Amino acid sequence: QAPLVPPNVSRYTPQFRPDGLLALQLDCNRGSARWSARPSSDRGGQMDITQAAMTRAMCGPGAIDTRIARDLSRIRSYTLTPTGLSLALEADAGVYLWAPLPGSR
Repeated sequence: QAPLVPPNVSRYTPQFRPDGLLALQLDCNRGSARWSARPSSDRGGQMDITQAAMTRAMCGPGAIDTRIARDLSRIRSYTLTPTGLSLALEADAGVYLWAPLPGSR
């Protein structure tokens, strides 16, 4: 399965807040969900994310905003890697890779 890369990766940003809110920029839309994690090591563990609520602007060709919003509730685990965050979907259905934006570390 070939990687699916949005046309402007800097417009896809998750913000996992300590209070359990997940704030999202998904291309031209904003979204939110609730998240919780159960670490099994210092690099990863299980994760649950609720169905995302998202604005419904039409973002243009190649946008994967609605796909990501739909898939969030199917996330089952996370792994912290040297290059970012990996979120794995249930039943080996895929993995979302999130890299930090330049200058955000």
